[in-house]
Amino acid sequence: MTAAPSPTRRLETAEISSDDSPARAIAQNLREFAALAGLLCRTSFAAIVIHDIEFTWQRDSGRPPGTFPKQRQFDEHALSSDGVFEVSDARRDRRFQSAIVFYAGIPLRSPDGRTLGILSVLDFAPRQLDRREREALATLGRQASSQAELTEELLRLRAESEEAPDTAYLEKPAAARDAASEYFRAGPHRHRLCGQSRRFIRVNPAFSEMLGYTCAELENIAIGKLTFEADFGHNAVEIDRLWRGEIDSYSLEKRYLRKVGSPIWVRVTATLVLDETGAPNCSVGFLEAITDRKEAELELERTHKQLLDASRFAGMAEVAANVLHNVGNVLTSVNVSANLVSECVRDAKVAGLGARRLCSRSARKIWPPS
Repeated sequence: MTAAPSPTRRLETAEISSDDSPARAIAQNLREFAALAGLLCRTSFAAIVIHDIEFTWQRDSGRPPGTFPKQRQFDEHALSSDGVFEVSDARRDRRFQSAIVFYAGIPLRSPDGRTLGILSVLDFAPRQLDRREREALATLGRQASSQAELTEELLRLRAESEEAPDTAYLEKPAAARDAASEYFRAGPHRHRLCGQSRRFIRVNPAFSEMLGYTCAELENIAIGKLTFEADFGHNAVEIDRLWRGEIDSYSLEKRYLRKVGSPIWVRVTATLVLDETGAPNCSVGFLEAITDRKEAELELERTHKQLLDASRFAGMAEVAANVLHNVGNVLTSVNVSANLVSECVRDAKVAGLGARRLCSRSARKIWPPS
Protein backbone atom coordinates (compact mmCIF):
# COMPACT_ATOMS: atom_id res chain seq x y z
CA MET A 1 0.00 0.00 0.00
CA THR A 2 1.41 3.39 -0.98
CA ALA A 3 0.26 6.87 -0.20
CA ALA A 4 -1.11 9.16 -2.88
CA PRO A 5 1.77 10.78 -4.76
CA SER A 6 2.55 14.39 -4.00
CA PRO A 7 4.00 17.01 -6.38
CA THR A 8 7.48 16.05 -7.57
CA ARG A 9 10.24 17.42 -5.37
CA ARG A 10 13.99 17.46 -5.84
CA LEU A 11 15.71 14.91 -3.63
CA GLU A 12 18.98 16.13 -2.20
CA THR A 13 21.91 13.73 -2.44
CA ALA A 14 25.35 14.31 -0.96
CA GLU A 15 28.35 12.08 -1.44
CA ILE A 16 31.03 11.86 1.23
CA SER A 17 34.39 11.40 -0.40
CA SER A 18 37.27 9.69 1.36
CA ASP A 19 39.52 12.45 -0.02
CA ASP A 20 37.79 15.12 2.08
CA SER A 21 38.90 15.95 5.59
CA PRO A 22 36.32 14.97 8.22
CA ALA A 23 35.47 18.61 8.95
CA ARG A 24 35.02 19.49 5.26
CA ALA A 25 32.98 16.35 4.62
CA ILE A 26 30.61 17.31 7.44
CA ALA A 27 30.34 20.91 6.27
CA GLN A 28 29.80 19.83 2.65
CA ASN A 29 26.98 17.58 3.79
CA LEU A 30 25.24 20.49 5.56
CA ARG A 31 25.66 23.31 3.06
CA GLU A 32 22.01 23.11 1.95
CA PHE A 33 20.86 24.27 5.38
CA ALA A 34 22.11 27.80 4.64
CA ALA A 35 19.85 28.11 1.59
CA LEU A 36 16.88 26.68 3.47
CA ALA A 37 17.38 29.14 6.33
CA GLY A 38 17.58 32.11 3.96
CA LEU A 39 14.47 31.07 2.05
CA LEU A 40 12.38 30.26 5.12
CA CYS A 41 13.38 33.46 6.94
CA ARG A 42 13.13 35.57 3.74
CA THR A 43 16.53 37.22 4.12
CA SER A 44 19.12 38.23 1.55
CA PHE A 45 21.99 36.23 3.07
CA ALA A 46 22.48 33.05 5.11
CA ALA A 47 25.48 31.05 6.28
CA ILE A 48 26.39 27.82 8.04
CA VAL A 49 29.75 27.37 9.75
CA ILE A 50 30.86 23.86 10.77
CA HIS A 51 34.28 23.40 12.41
CA ASP A 52 35.37 26.82 11.04
CA ILE A 53 34.41 25.84 7.47
CA GLU A 54 31.80 28.21 6.08
CA PHE A 55 29.24 27.83 3.31
CA THR A 56 27.17 30.87 2.36
CA TRP A 57 23.97 31.53 0.43
CA GLN A 58 22.97 34.76 -1.28
CA ARG A 59 19.58 35.63 -2.72
CA ASP A 60 19.57 36.73 -6.36
CA SER A 61 18.86 40.39 -5.61
CA GLY A 62 21.07 42.07 -8.17
CA ARG A 63 24.12 42.17 -5.91
CA PRO A 64 27.34 40.92 -7.50
CA PRO A 65 28.72 37.58 -6.23
CA GLY A 66 31.38 37.74 -3.57
CA THR A 67 29.75 40.56 -1.62
CA PHE A 68 28.75 38.39 1.33
CA PRO A 69 29.02 40.47 4.52
CA LYS A 70 31.20 39.45 7.45
CA GLN A 71 29.09 38.19 10.35
CA ARG A 72 31.64 36.63 12.72
CA GLN A 73 31.22 39.30 15.43
CA PHE A 74 27.52 38.41 15.55
CA ASP A 75 28.34 34.69 15.57
CA GLU A 76 30.43 35.09 18.73
CA HIS A 77 27.41 36.40 20.62
CA ALA A 78 25.08 33.79 19.12
CA LEU A 79 27.36 30.92 20.20
CA SER A 80 26.82 31.82 23.85
CA SER A 81 23.01 31.65 23.56
CA ASP A 82 20.75 28.68 24.16
CA GLY A 83 18.35 29.42 21.29
CA VAL A 84 17.89 31.88 18.45
CA PHE A 85 20.00 35.02 18.95
CA GLU A 86 18.49 37.97 17.08
CA VAL A 87 19.56 41.59 16.43
CA SER A 88 16.73 43.53 14.79
CA ASP A 89 18.68 46.74 14.13
CA ALA A 90 22.44 46.64 14.72
CA ARG A 91 22.68 50.39 14.11
CA ARG A 92 21.13 50.90 17.54
CA ASP A 93 23.29 48.29 19.26
CA ARG A 94 26.65 49.48 20.58
CA ARG A 95 28.07 45.97 20.53
CA PHE A 96 28.29 45.93 16.74
CA GLN A 97 30.05 48.06 14.15
CA SER A 98 29.10 46.44 10.88
CA ALA A 99 27.32 46.93 7.57
CA ILE A 100 24.97 44.17 8.69
CA VAL A 101 21.77 45.62 10.13
CA PHE A 102 19.73 42.47 10.82
CA TYR A 103 21.11 39.18 12.16
CA ALA A 104 19.61 35.98 13.58
CA GLY A 105 21.62 32.86 14.40
CA ILE A 106 21.38 29.61 16.32
CA PRO A 107 24.32 27.53 17.61
CA LEU A 108 24.67 23.93 16.46
CA ARG A 109 25.41 21.61 19.36
CA SER A 110 25.61 17.86 19.84
CA PRO A 111 23.58 16.12 22.55
CA ASP A 112 26.68 16.00 24.77
CA GLY A 113 27.04 19.79 24.59
CA ARG A 114 29.83 20.10 22.03
CA THR A 115 29.60 23.17 19.82
CA LEU A 116 29.66 22.09 16.17
CA GLY A 117 29.00 25.40 14.42
CA ILE A 118 26.34 28.01 13.80
CA LEU A 119 23.50 28.67 11.34
CA SER A 120 22.64 32.32 10.64
CA VAL A 121 20.59 34.64 8.43
CA LEU A 122 21.33 38.32 7.87
CA ASP A 123 20.37 41.41 5.92
CA PHE A 124 21.24 45.05 5.31
CA ALA A 125 17.82 46.34 6.41
CA PRO A 126 16.23 46.26 9.88
CA ARG A 127 13.55 43.67 10.49
CA GLN A 128 12.36 41.08 13.01
CA LEU A 129 11.64 37.37 12.64
CA ASP A 130 8.02 36.43 13.18
CA ARG A 131 7.05 33.41 15.28
CA ARG A 132 7.00 30.96 12.36
CA GLU A 133 10.38 32.13 11.05
CA ARG A 134 11.98 31.77 14.50
CA GLU A 135 10.55 28.25 14.84
CA ALA A 136 11.79 27.35 11.35
CA LEU A 137 15.31 28.58 12.12
CA ALA A 138 15.34 26.68 15.44
CA THR A 139 14.12 23.49 13.71
CA LEU A 140 16.79 23.78 11.02
CA GLY A 141 19.42 24.25 13.71
CA ARG A 142 18.39 21.07 15.53
CA GLN A 143 18.32 19.06 12.30
CA ALA A 144 21.69 20.40 11.15
CA SER A 145 23.17 19.42 14.53
CA SER A 146 21.77 15.90 14.24
CA GLN A 147 23.02 15.54 10.67
CA ALA A 148 26.49 16.75 11.66
CA GLU A 149 26.64 14.21 14.47
CA LEU A 150 25.51 11.39 12.19
CA THR A 151 28.14 12.30 9.62
CA GLU A 152 30.81 12.44 12.33
CA GLU A 153 29.82 8.96 13.50
CA LEU A 154 29.91 7.61 9.95
CA LEU A 155 33.38 9.06 9.34
CA ARG A 156 34.62 7.71 12.68
CA LEU A 157 33.44 4.21 11.84
CA ARG A 158 35.07 4.40 8.44
CA ALA A 159 38.36 5.61 9.92
CA GLU A 160 38.39 2.79 12.48
CA SER A 161 37.69 0.29 9.71
CA GLU A 162 40.54 1.61 7.55
CA GLU A 163 43.04 1.78 10.41
CA ALA A 164 42.29 -1.65 11.87
CA PRO A 165 44.74 -4.43 10.91
CA ASP A 166 43.51 -7.11 8.53
CA THR A 167 43.55 -9.70 11.34
CA ALA A 168 41.59 -7.60 13.81
CA TYR A 169 38.45 -9.60 13.20
CA LEU A 170 40.28 -12.76 14.29
CA GLU A 171 41.64 -11.42 17.59
CA LYS A 172 38.51 -10.80 19.67
CA PRO A 173 35.58 -11.44 17.39
CA ALA A 174 33.08 -12.11 20.18
CA ALA A 175 33.88 -8.93 22.10
CA ALA A 176 33.81 -6.79 18.95
CA ARG A 177 30.57 -8.35 17.83
CA ASP A 178 28.97 -7.82 21.25
CA ALA A 179 30.06 -4.17 21.41
CA ALA A 180 28.75 -3.47 17.94
CA SER A 181 25.51 -5.26 18.74
CA GLU A 182 24.97 -3.24 21.92
CA TYR A 183 25.63 0.07 20.14
CA PHE A 184 23.31 -0.90 17.32
CA ARG A 185 20.52 -1.96 19.67
CA ALA A 186 20.69 0.77 22.32
CA GLY A 187 22.26 3.65 20.39
CA PRO A 188 20.40 6.95 20.36
CA HIS A 189 20.13 7.07 16.56
CA ARG A 190 18.04 5.11 14.10
CA HIS A 191 20.06 2.39 12.34
CA ARG A 192 19.37 -0.29 9.82
CA LEU A 193 21.44 -2.99 8.13
CA CYS A 194 20.60 -3.97 4.55
CA GLY A 195 21.89 -6.67 2.25
CA GLN A 196 22.62 -6.58 -1.45
CA SER A 197 19.12 -7.95 -2.04
CA ARG A 198 17.84 -4.57 -0.81
CA ARG A 199 16.17 -6.07 2.21
CA PHE A 200 16.46 -5.11 5.85
CA ILE A 201 18.75 -7.55 7.63
CA ARG A 202 18.37 -5.88 10.98
CA VAL A 203 16.97 -2.64 12.45
CA ASN A 204 17.23 -1.10 15.89
CA PRO A 205 14.23 -0.17 18.11
CA ALA A 206 14.52 3.55 17.34
CA PHE A 207 14.04 2.88 13.62
CA SER A 208 11.18 0.42 14.05
CA GLU A 209 9.42 2.77 16.48
CA MET A 210 9.63 5.59 13.96
CA LEU A 211 7.74 3.49 11.39
CA GLY A 212 5.33 1.91 13.87
CA TYR A 213 6.60 -1.68 13.47
CA THR A 214 8.39 -4.09 15.72
CA CYS A 215 11.97 -5.03 14.91
CA ALA A 216 10.88 -8.56 14.03
CA GLU A 217 8.27 -7.28 11.56
CA LEU A 218 10.89 -5.31 9.64
CA GLU A 219 13.48 -8.06 9.29
CA ASN A 220 13.80 -9.34 5.71
CA ILE A 221 11.31 -6.79 4.33
CA ALA A 222 12.30 -5.23 1.00
CA ILE A 223 13.36 -1.59 1.23
CA GLY A 224 11.11 -0.76 -1.73
CA LYS A 225 8.03 -1.97 0.12
CA LEU A 226 8.48 0.74 2.76
CA THR A 227 9.76 3.45 0.42
CA PHE A 228 7.40 6.12 -0.87
CA GLU A 229 6.72 5.35 -4.52
CA ALA A 230 7.96 8.68 -5.91
CA ASP A 231 11.32 8.28 -4.10
CA PHE A 232 12.05 4.65 -4.98
CA GLY A 233 13.94 5.21 -8.23
CA HIS A 234 16.32 7.82 -6.81
CA ASN A 235 17.03 5.67 -3.75
CA ALA A 236 17.68 2.57 -5.89
CA VAL A 237 20.21 4.44 -8.04
CA GLU A 238 22.27 5.46 -5.01
CA ILE A 239 22.16 1.95 -3.53
CA ASP A 240 23.39 0.47 -6.83
CA ARG A 241 26.27 2.97 -7.00
CA LEU A 242 27.24 2.15 -3.42
CA TRP A 243 27.33 -1.62 -3.99
CA ARG A 244 29.24 -1.23 -7.26
CA GLY A 245 31.94 0.69 -5.38
CA GLU A 246 31.44 3.93 -7.33
CA ILE A 247 30.95 5.90 -4.09
CA ASP A 248 32.07 5.28 -0.52
CA SER A 249 28.78 6.44 0.98
CA TYR A 250 25.78 8.59 0.25
CA SER A 251 23.35 10.83 2.07
CA LEU A 252 19.89 11.50 0.65
CA GLU A 253 16.41 12.64 1.61
CA LYS A 254 13.53 10.23 1.05
CA ARG A 255 10.18 9.18 2.43
CA TYR A 256 9.44 5.94 4.25
CA LEU A 257 5.91 4.68 4.77
CA ARG A 258 4.71 4.14 8.31
CA LYS A 259 2.69 1.05 9.20
CA VAL A 260 -0.47 3.20 9.11
CA GLY A 261 0.33 4.19 5.50
CA SER A 262 1.38 7.81 6.06
CA PRO A 263 4.78 9.00 4.74
CA ILE A 264 7.61 10.32 6.91
CA TRP A 265 10.59 12.30 5.58
CA VAL A 266 14.04 11.08 6.64
CA ARG A 267 17.62 11.78 5.73
CA VAL A 268 19.56 8.55 5.22
CA THR A 269 23.34 8.41 5.45
CA ALA A 270 24.64 4.98 4.41
CA THR A 271 27.95 3.24 3.85
CA LEU A 272 29.16 -0.29 3.09
CA VAL A 273 30.44 -2.80 5.64
CA LEU A 274 33.11 -5.12 4.21
CA ASP A 275 33.81 -8.68 5.27
CA GLU A 276 37.24 -10.12 6.09
CA THR A 277 38.05 -10.58 2.39
CA GLY A 278 37.27 -6.95 1.57
CA ALA A 279 34.05 -7.80 -0.27
CA PRO A 280 30.82 -5.89 0.47
CA ASN A 281 28.87 -7.62 3.22
CA CYS A 282 26.01 -5.25 3.99
CA SER A 283 25.21 -1.55 4.22
CA VAL A 284 24.61 0.32 7.45
CA GLY A 285 22.35 3.34 7.47
CA PHE A 286 21.87 6.18 9.95
CA LEU A 287 18.50 7.93 9.72
CA GLU A 288 17.23 11.31 10.86
CA ALA A 289 13.57 12.35 10.77
CA ILE A 290 13.19 15.66 8.89
CA THR A 291 9.42 15.90 8.43
CA ASP A 292 9.30 19.24 10.29
CA ARG A 293 11.77 20.80 7.88
CA LYS A 294 9.96 19.41 4.85
CA GLU A 295 6.65 20.78 6.12
CA ALA A 296 8.33 24.16 6.56
CA GLU A 297 9.58 23.96 2.96
CA LEU A 298 6.08 23.12 1.70
CA GLU A 299 4.66 26.04 3.65
CA LEU A 300 7.29 28.26 2.05
CA GLU A 301 6.28 27.00 -1.40
CA ARG A 302 2.59 27.62 -0.66
CA THR A 303 3.34 31.14 0.55
CA HIS A 304 5.46 31.81 -2.53
CA LYS A 305 2.66 30.58 -4.81
CA GLN A 306 0.13 32.76 -3.02
CA LEU A 307 2.40 35.77 -3.48
CA LEU A 308 2.80 34.97 -7.17
CA ASP A 309 -0.98 34.60 -7.59
CA ALA A 310 -1.57 37.85 -5.74
CA SER A 311 1.01 39.60 -7.91
CA ARG A 312 -0.58 38.20 -11.06
CA PHE A 313 -4.07 39.28 -10.02
CA ALA A 314 -2.74 42.69 -9.03
CA GLY A 315 -1.14 43.00 -12.46
CA MET A 316 -4.41 42.00 -14.19
CA ALA A 317 -6.33 44.55 -12.11
CA GLU A 318 -3.82 47.25 -13.01
CA VAL A 319 -4.14 46.44 -16.72
CA ALA A 320 -7.94 46.54 -16.47
CA ALA A 321 -7.80 49.88 -14.64
CA ASN A 322 -5.51 51.31 -17.35
CA VAL A 323 -7.87 50.10 -20.10
CA LEU A 324 -10.90 51.62 -18.36
CA HIS A 325 -8.97 54.84 -17.83
CA ASN A 326 -8.06 55.02 -21.54
CA VAL A 327 -11.64 54.23 -22.60
CA GLY A 328 -12.89 56.91 -20.23
CA ASN A 329 -10.52 59.44 -21.78
CA VAL A 330 -11.84 58.60 -25.25
CA LEU A 331 -15.49 58.87 -24.18
CA THR A 332 -14.78 62.19 -22.47
CA SER A 333 -13.28 63.55 -25.69
CA VAL A 334 -16.33 62.36 -27.67
CA ASN A 335 -18.72 64.00 -25.22
CA VAL A 336 -16.82 67.28 -25.30
CA SER A 337 -16.76 67.25 -29.10
CA ALA A 338 -20.48 66.48 -29.31
CA ASN A 339 -21.30 69.35 -26.95
CA LEU A 340 -19.19 71.76 -28.99
CA VAL A 341 -20.91 70.71 -32.24
CA SER A 342 -24.34 71.12 -30.62
CA GLU A 343 -23.51 74.60 -29.37
CA CYS A 344 -22.17 75.62 -32.76
CA VAL A 345 -25.36 74.45 -34.49
CA ARG A 346 -27.59 76.37 -32.07
CA ASP A 347 -25.62 79.59 -32.49
CA ALA A 348 -25.36 79.40 -36.32
CA LYS A 349 -27.27 81.97 -38.56
CA VAL A 350 -28.88 79.15 -40.56
CA ALA A 351 -30.75 77.90 -37.52
CA GLY A 352 -34.17 78.93 -39.08
CA LEU A 353 -33.37 77.69 -42.55
CA GLY A 354 -35.57 74.63 -42.22
CA ALA A 355 -38.64 76.66 -41.24
CA ARG A 356 -38.20 79.13 -44.15
CA ARG A 357 -37.93 76.29 -46.66
CA LEU A 358 -41.19 74.81 -45.38
CA CYS A 359 -42.99 78.14 -45.84
CA SER A 360 -41.65 78.46 -49.39
CA ARG A 361 -43.00 75.07 -50.39
CA SER A 362 -46.47 75.93 -49.00
CA ALA A 363 -46.54 79.18 -50.93
CA ARG A 364 -45.80 77.44 -54.21
CA LYS A 365 -48.81 75.18 -53.79
CA ILE A 366 -51.26 78.11 -53.70
CA TRP A 367 -49.66 80.22 -56.42
CA PRO A 368 -50.85 81.43 -58.86
CA PRO A 369 -54.29 82.01 -57.43
CA SER A 370 -57.18 80.31 -59.18
